[in-house]
Amino acid sequence: MSFLRQAELLIGPLTEAEGGGPSNEAYRLLSSGLDTDIRMRFSIDLSATSEPNKIVLAISNLAPERWARMAVKNTLVQLSVGYQAAGCKLLARGGIASCVTRREGDERVTVIEALDGYGPQARGILNRTYGGGMPLKDVLRDLARSFPGVSVGTLDVRGHLPPKGIHASGRVAETLNWLADRYGFTWSIQGGVLQVIQDGQGLPGEALVISSGNRNLKSIAPSASGPDAAQDGVEIITQLDPSVRPGAVVFVDSVDQPNLNGFYVAQSVNASGDTHGDDWSMTIRSTARR
Repeated sequence: MSFLRQAELLIGPLTEAEGGGPSNEAYRLLSSGLDTDIRMRFSIDLSATSEPNKIVLAISNLAPERWARMAVKNTLVQLSVGYQAAGCKLLARGGIASCVTRREGDERVTVIEALDGYGPQARGILNRTYGGGMPLKDVLRDLARSFPGVSVGTLDVRGHLPPKGIHASGRVAETLNWLADRYGFTWSIQGGVLQVIQDGQGLPGEALVISSGNRNLKSIAPSASGPDAAQDGVEIITQLDPSVRPGAVVFVDSVDQPNLNGFYVAQSVNASGDTHGDDWSMTIRSTARR
C-alpha cells in the first residue's frame, strides 16, 4: 500500500519568527511515491521538553534554482504527511538551520535541517513584573506573546503566583523553565504552538488507539527493567500517524503482550519515512498516565 502514501512540503515565504507568511505563496513540493514524483525522505525528532524539535529532510534531484530558494536560513518549512484517500496532516515545522546539496550515487540530494521554535526562543526577551496571586495560566499566556511567530495551544496547568509575585527579565525560555520546575509542568513548542502540560498528564481529548486489531501496532516493549516496567512506560513502534504528538495520550491494545496494555503519555516521537521506499513508521517513547 506504499503507493497510497503522500508527503507535502511547504517552504516560506517568510521566516519561522514571522509565522511563515501566506501558505499560498509558499514553495510547495508534493510527492505520492510515483516514479515521476520527487523523492522525499525525512527523520523527525519530537519531544515534550523545551528542547527544539529537529527536522531532517532529504529531497532528491531538485533543480538548482529550487535548491537556492531553500537555502535561506530561518525560512519556515512545514512537512505534512498522510495518505491520498485522507489527505495530509502537519507532522512538523521549523526554521531552516542548514541546507546543503550533495551527491549520493547517481542522485543529487538536498538535505535540509530545521528546528521547531529555535528562532522564536532566541528572540523571546521580556522585562515584566507579575503580581502576587496571579493565575499561572494567565502568566503563561502572557509569556507566550513574547515568542514571535508562536501561538498559544494547550495550557493545562493549575496554581497561582506567590503573594509577592515575580519579576521576569531576560529570555522567556528561562522564565518558563523556572516556573516548570516550581509548579511541576513541561512546556514545548510543537509546530509553532506553545503547549504546557502538568506532570504525569497528557493532552486533553480522546486517547489515540494503537492496537493489534487496527493493524497499526508493530511492536511494544517496556522502556524500563523490572516487574513494574509497564508502569514506567513503553516504547511503541507503529505505522506513521501525524496525530500522535508529544503529550498525546495513547491507549495500547496488544494481543502479543497484554500485560503492557493501558494508557500512556507520549514523551517523544521519532517519525521517519521515504516516499519511494518501505520506511513509514514512528517510535513513541512514553510514560504511564497517572
